[in-house]
Amino acid sequence: MRHAVRNQVEFQQCSLDELLPDDHETRIVWAYVSGLDVSELTGRIQAVEGGPGQAPADPRILMNLWLYATLRGVGCARELNHLCQAHAAYRWICGGVSMNYHTLSDFRTQHVDLLDRLLTEGVATLMAEGLVTLDRVAQDGMNADFRGPKFDDIFA
Repeated sequence: MRHAVRNQVEFQQCSLDELLPDDHETRIVWAYVSGLDVSELTGRIQAVEGGPGQAPADPRILMNLWLYATLRGVGCARELNHLCQAHAAYRWICGGVSMNYHTLSDFRTQHVDLLDRLLTEGVATLMAEGLVTLDRVAQDGMNADFRGPKFDDIFA
C-alpha cells in the first residue's frame, strides 16, 4: 500500500506564469491595473538610480495586490504579506519582487485618498463588467481617517 508522505521535500520546476490558468481572476485584475494612470504614484518615488538602498517596487504591483486583496476580503497588510509568500495568485502578482508588511502598509497609508478612489473605481468597474466577484467586504484596523473603498457608493 502506498501512503501519503507530505513532509518529503520536492523540487518542482515551473514558472510563476504556469501556476495560474490563463483566465484566473488575478490576471484580469493585473490587466485592469496595467491600464491605470499611476503617474501620481510613480512621481512620488524619490529613489535615485545608483543611490543607496533597495529599488522601490513598481506601484502597479502594490496597487494590484491591494485591489486583488480587497476583492478577496483581505484588508490587513500583515495578512497580505503572508499571502504574498504563500499563495500562488499573490506570488504571481509580485513576480519575484519581494514584499514585506511595512512596504504594503506604508503604500496604503501614504496614498489614502488616491487608493480610496482607485480601489473603489477598480472594484466597481471589474464587477460591473462581470470580470470578478466580491467574496466579502474587508475592514482593516486602520485609523478612522482611512475611509477605505466606499462599497455603499458602489452598490447604491
